[in-house]
Amino acid sequence: MMSSKDKKGFTLIELLVVMLITLIVMTGIYSTYMTQQKAYIVQEQISEMQQNLRVSMYQIERDFRMAGFSSEIIDGDIDGIMTAASSEFEFDRRIIGGDDDGDEQTIKYFINATSSLGEDTLSRTSTNITDGKGPGTEPIAQNIEVVDLTYIYDDGSEAIPSATDFDPGKICSVQVTLVAKVAKEDLDYKCVDSFTDMQGDEVLAPPDDHYRRRSLSKHIKFRNLCMGQ
Repeated sequence: MMSSKDKKGFTLIELLVVMLITLIVMTGIYSTYMTQQKAYIVQEQISEMQQNLRVSMYQIERDFRMAGFSSEIIDGDIDGIMTAASSEFEFDRRIIGGDDDGDEQTIKYFINATSSLGEDTLSRTSTNITDGKGPGTEPIAQNIEVVDLTYIYDDGSEAIPSATDFDPGKICSVQVTLVAKVAKEDLDYKCVDSFTDMQGDEVLAPPDDHYRRRSLSKHIKFRNLCMGQ
């Protein structure tokens, strides 16, 4: 019968080897977990950014198509386009239905640098000209860094707001380009992309920072302006 003195246990070297192997395995598991967790967070931020782009473009398209709308049963004409700038658009239209039926409403889209939600907030201002009422300025989406507007004349040529012969009355459509970014930076990523509009003109130079970005463009025709063109 073997005595207790003859029983052998683990040596110190064997214990150290086991501890080292365990440490390597645990490090691999933790590294895999952190990689997957970061990929999930990044994908979540990108999805939120793309959703901001889609919501913004949907709202812009819905409103822009109604620029200059005026019911035939209402006397007088509305002005249509009031301000057409490269990053700001203001227009008026008639309201049909509800308590404000028949009122003239002014709507403006712009990047609100003073919003409590952040400096890159796409905002919409609406006011009823008849009584001055309205929701005022309200946010559409956060982290919309660029709103670029390219206006198109009735003959298909580009209408340049800074040109001396610029004529808002001949504008029939607008090409809208939005650039959005994620809410949080990723130090392992660097944005070196250049963003352009539908004309191929640069609207945002390579930021060279740590924010992911996406762009979305759409050509929107004004249903109530440039009729018959």
